Amino acid sequence: MTPTEALREMLDRSGMSMYALSKAMGKSRNYIGNTLKQGSDLGASGLAEMASHMGFKLVLDGSGEPIEITERSDDADDNQGPANKRRG
Repeated sequence: MTPTEALREMLDRSGMSMYALSKAMGKSRNYIGNTLKQGSDLGASGLAEMASHMGFKLVLDGSGEPIEITERSDDADDNQGPANKRRG
């Protein structure tokens, strides 16, 4: 499933309108409609934000523990070092 298809599926399942989602995200009233119409490439952060507003989570599932992707926070630390050095 592509990110755009996932967005359509979340809208259908949640019952949220494109307008309501656009408004919840602080975007123009046509933002979601235009995104779907243009087939815009949705990044993980944007898709995670949309999912959150509709009651969904964006999760990577592989071998081991699932990884939840969240929207980027304004105070995120850009320089967290190598991934293998982050956990103690």
